[in-house]
Amino acid sequence: SLGISSIEAIRLLSRFQKSDVQKKYKLAIVLSGPEPQRTIFENKIINQLKFINDSVLFVRGLPDEKQPLKALPQNVTWYDHLHAEALSVAMQQSEIVLSRSGYSTIMDLIAIDQQAVLVPTPGQTEQGYLAKYLSEKGLFKSMTQDELDLKKVLDSF
Repeated sequence: SLGISSIEAIRLLSRFQKSDVQKKYKLAIVLSGPEPQRTIFENKIINQLKFINDSVLFVRGLPDEKQPLKALPQNVTWYDHLHAEALSVAMQQSEIVLSRSGYSTIMDLIAIDQQAVLVPTPGQTEQGYLAKYLSEKGLFKSMTQDELDLKKVLDSF
């Protein structure tokens, strides 16, 4: 016996808090994860952004980046990195979020009650499992990095 006399539920673990903000973007793209997959994902997204006319927020997930991003369409607002509070607000200003399906990201999305499309990092089996499971439960939509099509993401809501 471990000497545990009762069971306690753990609350949602998130750095985000839901706030009342107006929608500003149709889509927020929030990149994260290990290289080289982060850059592969970014390049795939950049190649597709030129075909999107809706307002897009693009957060690259590069806190130490100093090189400017190559030209993006006028409808895209981009940042190399946003700190937690600014990221929380930005995601809530978006109708849809496109992000990886890591545990912390999922907890943040749930905390702010945000619609999202989850794209697991290739090779991260737990992310693949979470994306598939949560999609089957109807909490989020998901697609693989190979399947990624921003037009389909926007049309799915």
